Amino acid sequence: MPDHFDVHINISYNYIFVIQSLPSDELPTGKRLYDDIIRRRCELRNVESRYFQVDSKDEFFSLISRIVDGVLNKKVIPILHFEMHGDDKGFQLANGELGDWEELALYFRQMNVHLKNGLLITLGVCEGIYLYQIINPIEPAPFWGIIGPKTKIANIHIEADFTEFYNTLLSSYDFGQALKDLNLFHGHYKYAIITCDMIWQMFVEMAKELGRPIPKEEETRKRFLLIT
Repeated sequence: MPDHFDVHINISYNYIFVIQSLPSDELPTGKRLYDDIIRRRCELRNVESRYFQVDSKDEFFSLISRIVDGVLNKKVIPILHFEMHGDDKGFQLANGELGDWEELALYFRQMNVHLKNGLLITLGVCEGIYLYQIINPIEPAPFWGIIGPKTKIANIHIEADFTEFYNTLLSSYDFGQALKDLNLFHGHYKYAIITCDMIWQMFVEMAKELGRPIPKEEETRKRFLLIT
């Protein structure tokens, strides 16, 4: 196990939004993460931060729409962190309503296009890494990258792991060390990071294996990765 992982983040941010949708009888892990680490570290770094508890799909998508508006019109450059229940198909709101990952694609794509491929999303959501399924390599990428669990994980463990991640990221700006502190590279491999660059490389390799050249490959690559 190496002591350091040479992983670099190519985004900037001036806001961190923590969006929680957990039932009132459950441990408010998103709020605790925000209060204990994110709010305090952001104040020291002169980065804005906001915490939201939403209970229904209407509230959730209303909030996401307001964040999109902030990105498009108010110079908001966010990292988005979600705390809710989920699985490989989608997410669950506090009131039990279900949503598909695909429902988020348009919102994230709008932000990421405006940010020129600068949107990072972290997910305190069981099997949250499956958000990657909203990616379509023939359309502009909906995010620069996502970080989340590959499996079911207890809320208390998600809280502890993302506490380490954000504490390191916001105190040192060392993205590689923050990933290491998230236990991304530890033996249990419960978390993963997926970037649009990774998806593009997989897309190209799959096309080669199938013997199906990508039409206008360079043009498609630039459009997907939002390269001007």
